[in-house]
Amino acid sequence: MNKVIKLLLLILLVSTSQGFAQKEKVLDSITAKMCNDIKKVDINKVSPDSLSIMFETMMMNACTPHLGELMQYYDLMGPNSSEAGTKLGEDVAKRLFANCPIAVNYAVKMAENQNSASPPPIDMTSSNANFKGKLTKVVKGDFYKFICTDDKGLQETFYWFQNCGAEKLLPDPSKHIGKILKIKFVEVNYFIPSENNYKKIKMMALVEVVN
Repeated sequence: MNKVIKLLLLILLVSTSQGFAQKEKVLDSITAKMCNDIKKVDINKVSPDSLSIMFETMMMNACTPHLGELMQYYDLMGPNSSEAGTKLGEDVAKRLFANCPIAVNYAVKMAENQNSASPPPIDMTSSNANFKGKLTKVVKGDFYKFICTDDKGLQETFYWFQNCGAEKLLPDPSKHIGKILKIKFVEVNYFIPSENNYKKIKMMALVEVVN
């Protein structure tokens, strides 16, 4: 019996070690992509607010390919999803700042708006702007774009940059085409590095599936 117990403990130890190693590998991959994306940004030409939005986009883009694996290690879809998301962010940040020196400069620049008495340079409308309509198309690129049509036939495009409830539509938002969504959004001037210019877009702040 003792031999059986020792064997079971050995199997459990090996399994746990392999799981930990795989988690580390996934986090390292996410960190490497984010570091590479950060290197492409000229932080001296972008406002702190835009840097914050871009950082969230980089995080989402880096994590999305590993979503299935991350859900094994973090309770991203459970009742403690908010805490799990925070923990994931902390784990990535620790690796990022330890292994990607330029990320420290990025973070310092991103935090400048917290120490400034002047209004943030980002142009935002009321956060209470609302939309209700049918999801007609989902475009996946560097980030998700939700194209929706209201009851008057008018089409609007909404961008997913931050935690807003759209996570419930993963892993394939396109499967929800045809459903009615309630979207609370803000309009922002978002800096597009590839165009070296700002573009006014509607960023989703809260998404609710009606049916």
